[in-house]
Amino acid sequence: MMFLVSISRKTGYSGSATEVDVDKLTIFIALVAVAILLQAGFLFGMLMALRRLQRVAEEFRGRALPLVEQGRELMVDIAPKLRQIGGNAMDVSELVKLQAHDVAKTLTAFNHKARVQIDRADGMINNTVSKAERTADSVQQAVMSPVRKVNGVIAAVVAAVDSYRGVERSSRRSYGSEERFI
Repeated sequence: MMFLVSISRKTGYSGSATEVDVDKLTIFIALVAVAILLQAGFLFGMLMALRRLQRVAEEFRGRALPLVEQGRELMVDIAPKLRQIGGNAMDVSELVKLQAHDVAKTLTAFNHKARVQIDRADGMINNTVSKAERTADSVQQAVMSPVRKVNGVIAAVVAAVDSYRGVERSSRRSYGSEERFI
């Protein structure tokens, strides 16, 4: 109550404090005190969580830094090798291109030569067949010419004999030169 009187003097409030106002003020002060205690509890909990998080972060840093350092060393070791592998891959690629070009040229030349040889062989075969046909015609002509002459002589002898005997040609059966030549 004394507190209220001092407040009323400072603020210039001249009214009398009632017991209800004092109870309300006491409840308000108690609520403010509980809120401050709750805030202090939350802040203490946050402080504890922050300390635990700091320990976890330090532990993580202790584990991560060696891994990061190993990764850095690995990259320093691997970088020249990767460059060399890339250069080798480009060299191999160029070599494969050149070899493929050489193989293509060789196959083209081989294909051209094979076509020339095939054309040559075709010409030789056609020439040989043509000569064989001419030779066969010549042989047939050489064999048939004397046979025809002999057939002509035989036909003349038969005609002479028939005319000597007096037999008519029309009554007698006529054989062609090819029918007699069997």
